[in-house]
Parts: sequence; structure tokens; C-alpha cells
Amino acid sequence: MAVSWRVLVNTVLLITVVGNFAFLYSMYNAPNRYHPEGHGTDVMTMYEDGDISIAGGRVNMATTTTTATTPQHTMAEAEDKRAHVQSSEPLRVRAYSSKALARISVNDDTVLEVGESAGEAGRGIHVAVINGHTGALMDTNKFDTYVEGADLRLLSYLRGIHPNRIVALAVRDEASFHLGNDARMELIKMGSIKIGQLQWRDTWAMVARVGSPDKTSDALARAPDFNHWGEGVEVSAEFERHAEDNGCNWPDTPHFKQRRAFCARYDGYGELCRCDHPPAIAPSPSPAPPLPNMATTPLVIMASENRPKYLLRSLRSLLAAQGCIPSNIVVSIDGVDKMEAEDVCKLVGVTAMRHRPTSEKNGRISQHYKFALTAMFDRFKDAEHVIVMEEDLDAAPDFFRFFSTALPLLKSDPTLYCISAWNDQGYTHSTGDVTRLYRVETMPGLGWLLSRRLYKQELEPRWPGPDKLWDWDMWMRMNENRKDRECIVPDVSRTFHFGATGLNVNDYFQKLYFAKHRLNDDPTAVVNTQDMTAEAYDAALRRQIAASHILDTQQPCGTMVPDALENTNTPLVLYMTMKSAGDHETWLQLAKCWHLWDLDVRGFHKGVWRFYRKGNPIAVVGTPYSPFSSHKPDALEPLFMAAPKKKQTR
Repeated sequence: MAVSWRVLVNTVLLITVVGNFAFLYSMYNAPNRYHPEGHGTDVMTMYEDGDISIAGGRVNMATTTTTATTPQHTMAEAEDKRAHVQSSEPLRVRAYSSKALARISVNDDTVLEVGESAGEAGRGIHVAVINGHTGALMDTNKFDTYVEGADLRLLSYLRGIHPNRIVALAVRDEASFHLGNDARMELIKMGSIKIGQLQWRDTWAMVARVGSPDKTSDALARAPDFNHWGEGVEVSAEFERHAEDNGCNWPDTPHFKQRRAFCARYDGYGELCRCDHPPAIAPSPSPAPPLPNMATTPLVIMASENRPKYLLRSLRSLLAAQGCIPSNIVVSIDGVDKMEAEDVCKLVGVTAMRHRPTSEKNGRISQHYKFALTAMFDRFKDAEHVIVMEEDLDAAPDFFRFFSTALPLLKSDPTLYCISAWNDQGYTHSTGDVTRLYRVETMPGLGWLLSRRLYKQELEPRWPGPDKLWDWDMWMRMNENRKDRECIVPDVSRTFHFGATGLNVNDYFQKLYFAKHRLNDDPTAVVNTQDMTAEAYDAALRRQIAASHILDTQQPCGTMVPDALENTNTPLVLYMTMKSAGDHETWLQLAKCWHLWDLDVRGFHKGVWRFYRKGNPIAVVGTPYSPFSSHKPDALEPLFMAAPKKKQTR
């Protein structure tokens, strides 16, 4: 007997639907987990250098300066939509969901609206967090739960919203496909009755007050069949304004006054704004002598005005790294309309500057990079090098030591182009030595250092204009700019890409290509810079290949490493077919098999890829293109893996 698609989906979600009632029952018969947090009683200690210690951490309180490319009142006017007129009238919150539109309003003023023109970028669950006393919009966010991984971010986000905030959720297009049980259960705890029933292309909306699940309202409209969407659905609720929140009982210091104001204006910052035992902005690393080269090497963080929470996470990791000099950090914010990213900089105590956007899409990002690099070398006139970070990168605890140790290589070797903290092939299963460095012909980015001479004499005069919608990093990788020079990268990366939203990334892409990268966690690690000049590196690589165990090429997608050799640090070599510099057919298939970077070709040196395989250093040698293929035994047939044939379309 044929079974309809809806019957199948209902069967899969049966446990979740039944769970609605169990969780709702438990909420009314157990202590409320959303009780307001208690007031902290931590003691703040002042240090002679102006730092403060909170709950064992230490924070530098340097003064923030801001360079704006637009009058301050313009940004303030753009922010006016955050603040709803205060009055005694109740707050009427509406959320509307449909295939083409998600909209949220407070007392008939629209605070969030995403239409069909947003395309896939507007798909998923849209969330607005509203101050329960003033009615001000505190935060908005979007979770594309059509793709894998977004529901975990949604779960974390919901758990970080503070009690008495009003939360409105609206769906545009589709939100059920990868909305897992944990996120659904969290919404049920908040009072949702319908979320357990949400299925393919149903529409759903919800309005709730955090900590008061009995005040929650949600509604759902069924999709009539697999190929169509549910009708538009709207839910509304009216909330009495709660008493004005005077903030946490934190010490009466400039920092905590600033933090209190920040947390009253914005939401979604979790533990940073909790009243009980608030963490330091960043724990101070253990005392250590200044790192060579770092006092005159500033760092710029490339940031958009739309991802301030990413920016805070990145800044906290940098401030916790050994050798960090906060006064050397500048955040370049692309955009002049929103204040939150700049307020993050003020809270942390670093300098911010703003870039008025030009161009669009990748061209806009490219113009922002040119603006920031020019500004940094102009601002720090004695700096011969600049480190470039991005707002969605964590820094390793030895981030600055890595650059301090590797920088002399760039200074002394004209065959080098840059130093990068990121290894494109540096996954948890493909790395093995925190001290090892490689030379690669591609510019990795994602935490990198370049020289004033390179930028001012070569790159800046030729930088693509606003009319070129190019990726800046792809442009820098072109050999007309690189000129056969190479970059130094570590075996184990000193940055970690955590951003799941952006122009060129989503939750699925982040999980597939970035989430399993390895970040060094050893603060005492020191990279080995021996044999890193061009001639010495090639000589050492030849010695390694000559002494390596040659892998069988018959089962390329298997382990290929004999059991007796696993995790023995035995050098391995694999010879594969590579007839010319542009012949990457076999490598891309092998990279896919071994779960390495396979979107394009990166991380090679003269036709050789180096990483770790089953706990052993391996060199994959392109034959006959690579000069290192001369070590291949004559009788050995190099590995060849054909790319799958493309399906023909009529």
C-alpha cells in the first residue's frame, strides 16, 4: 500500500510531538530554569598598569578611539529604529511567516522584514529580541535550518537570551529540513506548542517572553503537499512591560558601567552579560617577556557591521594570546549604519575605524581590504609589516609568538610572499607537529602577515577597482602578483575559522570545510625555522622523500598506510599522476577521498603536498611534473584517479 510523504514525516517526528506534552508538563511541575540570575558579589582588583581582574581574569582598560568616515549623528539616526517610544501601554508583538516574507513588528512598527528578493540568504528562522521594558529592538539573527548545522547555533543563541526579553521568531521559505530535536525541545521549553509538528515547507511563527512559557503564542500552517508551501501565518501577543531593569550589581567602575550599558542595549552575548560571576573580557596570559618584532607589528581585524558577536569572540581570543599588545589592534568596520560592532570595540578597549562601503559583493570586500591596509600603513608609520585577521577567526594562544618567530624568514628571504597562520590542509586528521612549517605556492589568508614594501610598491598601485567584483585573495594568488614567491604556513594552524554566516559561507559549508580544522592549543609551542630558505627546504624535502616508505597506489581511498606503520612518525611518500602544472585531476580526487580541501588546489610546493596521514608525515608527489618525482622507482606506476564524468544535459 502506498504511503504518503506526510505520513512518513509524521512517523519520524512522532517522538518529538509526544515530547511536547512531556516537556510542557515538566515545566509547570519543576523549578523554572529561566529564573532571573542572582547579583554577583565579585571583588574587583586594580593593577598598577590599569588592568582589572574579575573572577580570576584580567582585562586591559585602554581607551578606545574611533575614526568615522561619516558624521556620528548619521549612525545615531540609523540606530533610532532600535529604540521604541517608551510608554505604559502594553507591547504588542507580531510575527508573520510565509514562503516569501518574514516580518516582525512591535506596536505596529516593523523591526524586521525579509522578503523574497533576499533569496537563499533570507531563508530560515528569523529571530528578533526585544527589551521587555522599553520595547527597543536589542538584536536580530537568522538561522538557515534548511542546511545542516544552523540548528546548533539557534540552540546556543536561544539559551543565551536573558530572562524577560521578548523573542519573536518568523520563518521565510523553509526551516524544517535540518531543525533537529534539541533546538525543537528548547523552543518547547520556551512554550511552543506547534514546533514539534513543523514539517517540510510548513510555515510557523512564535512570540514569547523568556522565562514565562505560559505567555507564549505560536501558530503553524500546513503545506498541502511536498511541492507547495503552507499559507502565510501570523501570531501576535500582548505583554505588560516589566519593571525597568537596573542592571547587574557589578562594581561601580568605568568598565562595569560601560558593560552594564552595553548589556542593556544589546542581547545575544550570553555569559558576558550575566550578573553572577561575569567573566573577564579575556583572561590575561601568563607574564612573559615582550616578543621580538611584535611591538612594531600592528594587527587589523577586518569586520563587517553585521557580525559584532563574531568580532567579540575573535577579539577575546587575541587578547588572551601571549604577547598581545591591545594598542596595536585596530578593527576596520565595513559599514557606517550600525553602532554595535563599534560598541564592542569600546567595550574591549581597542581602536575602531569605519569604511564607507563601495562596490558590492566580493568587490565591496576587496575595497574594504585596500582601505584597511592603506590606513594601517599610514597610521603606523614605523611598521614594516601588518598582520591581517578577520572577525570570524579564533587566534591560538601562541598566535603572536608564531609570527614573531617566523617573521625573520620573510625579512631575509626574497623568495617569500607572506606568512600565514592558516594551513588549508590542516585538519585534525592531517596534522601532527605543532613546530613544523611548510612553504606553499598559494596565499592562504585567514590570519596572515605582509610587508609594507610588498603592499606599497606592488599591490596598492595595482589593486582592483570598485568595478571589479573579484575575490581579493584570489587576485593575490595570481602569479602576476605572487611572482613565483611562496608563503610560510604551519602544519597546525594558529587560527580557526568559526564563522557560519557571511557572503561566501553558510552552516553547511562551515561544517564541511572548516569545523574539523585543528587549532594549536599549546601556548608554549615554538615553530622550527631551520631549513626554510628555498634551497635548504628543497634539500631537506629530498632527504625526507628518499628515506620514505613508498605507499601502494592500488587502494587510494583506503588508509594506504600499513597497520605496522600507523602513528610511528615514519615518513611516507605517494606518487600520483601530474603531467603539468595545471594537471590536478588526481589530486582533487585524492583530496576528496582523504577529506582534505578539494574545492580548488591549495597548499602545494613544486607539485608536492605535505601533511600527515595516520600519524606519519607524508609527501604526495605529482609525477612527472614535480622535480621531486625523480625519486620514484622506474617500475612504480603513479596513482591516477579520474574525475567523475559530468552529466550531460540537453
